[in-house]
Amino acid sequence: FDYGTAVSYKLITFSDNSGVLTIRGTQTTWDLIADAQLWLSAALFQGLRFLLPFSELFTPILHKMVWMVTRLESESITKVAYYQETQAFVKYLKDVKKFETVEVTGHSLGGGLAIITGAESGTSAVAISGPNAKLSRDSFDPPVTVDQLDTYTFNVIPARDPIPMIDDKAWLYQNINCTAAANNFVGCHAIARSICEIQYTCGSGNGPILCECVLDYNYTEPSPINEAATAETQVSFVQQCIDICEKQGGGNSKNCARWKEEYGQTAAK
Repeated sequence: FDYGTAVSYKLITFSDNSGVLTIRGTQTTWDLIADAQLWLSAALFQGLRFLLPFSELFTPILHKMVWMVTRLESESITKVAYYQETQAFVKYLKDVKKFETVEVTGHSLGGGLAIITGAESGTSAVAISGPNAKLSRDSFDPPVTVDQLDTYTFNVIPARDPIPMIDDKAWLYQNINCTAAANNFVGCHAIARSICEIQYTCGSGNGPILCECVLDYNYTEPSPINEAATAETQVSFVQQCIDICEKQGGGNSKNCARWKEEYGQTAAK
């Protein structure tokens, strides 16, 4: 769904009568402005807390200070309060009772909006690299409580990713490794790399490993589920990725050309 605002989201449905609302992450300059306006006050007070001596003593009242600063720019904040739209949509889905369960997820700005949406609507929300909401909780409309954040939200936080360092974390979060170079902070924010780390650490179940894990991020090739069949066909994981990418084309065409150039000879062997 995209109604002309900076927030874009999609409802994915499953055969078990569940639905997952996915909220798009930061992609445009307007998205960056929305990030800054919604979380700037929290980031500023975090910076002051880091610099000033004994500033941890002020942590219990920082959320009130963030609220006061946010009130001064309430009109501009209201214009980027996209979580109100996603929260209303989740409420509608739950009211019509079409699904057994409804959950929310998102990455980056989408993750931050998922956290707010989940807390406000009482819906399980999983963010990847999302800005947090504990210091900003009183600034939202309606405000959320620490208990709501601790109960309904979960944030996946890659190492060295600056975005999920914004605002204070709620109770439920998971730190994960980042395989990017030490000075590559943007690489640590990439959702594909984070999904690869989760898959290689926790397993992928019956789901496929992302091709990007091997071809872009240098993870080892996964073991096939049916090794006998794979040995018989003699098609490598890399070659299968290239074949699938070429069939799909579209948005993956640049990846296809690059993968074919870098791995074509190796995959053909």
